[in-house]
Amino acid sequence: MDNRYPNLDDEKLMELFQKGDVKAFNTLYNRYYKRVFHFLYRFNQNMSDCEDLVQETFLRVYKSNGSYNHTSRFSTWIYTIAQNLSYTSYRKRVRMELVNFHTDELQQNHEVSETIENLDYDPEEIYQRRYVLDVFRRALKSISGDFKEVIVLRDLQGLSYEEISDATGMPMGTVKSKINRGRYQLQKKMGRLIEEPNKKRRKVSH
Repeated sequence: MDNRYPNLDDEKLMELFQKGDVKAFNTLYNRYYKRVFHFLYRFNQNMSDCEDLVQETFLRVYKSNGSYNHTSRFSTWIYTIAQNLSYTSYRKRVRMELVNFHTDELQQNHEVSETIENLDYDPEEIYQRRYVLDVFRRALKSISGDFKEVIVLRDLQGLSYEEISDATGMPMGTVKSKINRGRYQLQKKMGRLIEEPNKKRRKVSH
């Protein structure tokens, strides 16, 4: 692709593109293709999926260029688009896996049962892990959006503070502060969720 404006900043390129200059879009594509690909790979760990998501990201940029506001950084805008597409793709993939699992479950029930019997699984350990995971998901869902976003990016997706700052447009200090505050909120909420069944049992016993 053409790289006609190598010395212009991203925001100026978007301004030109919004005026109909496709060469400016081509320059942004060349500048950000690898960056967006590496960003998405941290989420998906799948080369083929990342290629598709990168193309979809730039298609969104092309079609939605009018919604870009020049007061915000272009990098923040495009990473947000890529991140949202990645989340959507992940949710679809999980739903498909669940559908496939439940579809095959009845057909394979006998074989699965035999396999489980032959494995050294501790049912209590499996229950505890599932319980803690369920509590974590419920707690994460309940905390405010800004804290949830940085917790997901840092603790679930493994992005660095620099990558989170670039993706969200937040200063580094703000990113670190929100992660710490988000973790504190998460721990408190998980503690309350774990305590709730105990409170109910105590009430019933009385």
